[in-house]
Amino acid sequence: MGNKSTKQQRFENASKTGVFSLEDKHLTSFPSDALKIEALRMLTIENCGLSKIPSDIAKVSNTLQRAKLARNKLKTLPEAMASLSNLQQLDVKQNQISDLPPILFANMANLKEAYFGQNLLTSFPPSIGSATSLKVLDLSNNKLLSLPPSLSLCASLQDLLLNANALPSLP
Repeated sequence: MGNKSTKQQRFENASKTGVFSLEDKHLTSFPSDALKIEALRMLTIENCGLSKIPSDIAKVSNTLQRAKLARNKLKTLPEAMASLSNLQQLDVKQNQISDLPPILFANMANLKEAYFGQNLLTSFPPSIGSATSLKVLDLSNNKLLSLPPSLSLCASLQDLLLNANALPSLP
């Protein structure tokens, strides 16, 4: 009876709870074990130096509700994230994101909160109009020059944070 490694314990706990969490660790790559959790509801990888999300993220498209990926080194998000149709919260604030896939929000009708503050975005995908349940959208502290007209389709939107951008006007 040997002691289980921290990694094994984390995986077993996450398999039971549906919650995978890593914070303040130095990662050289995405922890692929997280995407093997069948009923993954919440994925938290914050302040870990993560630079890339794999396309395999689509494996959890039926179960993932919250993705908290703040304070990493992400430069973009994979198109495969568009398949996360049950996602309710996406937090990628304080990264280095300068570009997003145009179809990112195409299947995210259940998305309620999206945090993109403190990145390097100059534009935002028109597919945001598909996020019809969106209540909170944080785009503060980016380099936005414009907003997509489709943002007006987000009829549930209550909080839109746009401070510290380069927007000449609002749509």
